Amino acid sequence: GKTIRYIRLTDSEARALLESRGFPDAHIARIMRFYTSCRQGHCAQPDCFLAKMLGRPLHSFDDVMEDNYGAWMTE
Repeated sequence: GKTIRYIRLTDSEARALLESRGFPDAHIARIMRFYTSCRQGHCAQPDCFLAKMLGRPLHSFDDVMEDNYGAWMTE
């Protein structure tokens, strides 16, 4: 497969990149708030309410990727 590198950006770098790509200011602000929330751990654990609502246990990201690998691969 293709190697994908993670490049950590500062908030200033991320904002500048989004601005250079033409994102509207309001959209940039939402993206920045979302990633700040993620870094603070607010997006780390799924809410158990979702499992109750679905009537089944939640699946891990790894399980979903493994189960659907073929759907995203091109030949």
